Amino acid sequence: MPYTLAIFFFWGLAMALIGVGVGWLLRSVGVRARSGAAARETAEAAAADRWREQEAELHAALRERDRLRMELVDLRGGDVTTADDDSELQR
Repeated sequence: MPYTLAIFFFWGLAMALIGVGVGWLLRSVGVRARSGAAARETAEAAAADRWREQEAELHAALRERDRLRMELVDLRGGDVTTADDDSELQR
């Protein structure tokens, strides 16, 4: 009888250790997947912020260009042509 109880105890201990090992592996895989997704979201947010900043800089440059163009036209005393605007946008 003690032999049977000892074998039962050791098999139970072995199954518990295997269960802990498998659980730890599954947990580490899940954590790695979540951290990878978080890193991708962070990278995408940073890229979106850079695009927004570049767009704001572009709009500021376009406003400055238009202001200077109007000032140049006023100094020359001529009319503003829209053909230049369309050709620049197509480049």
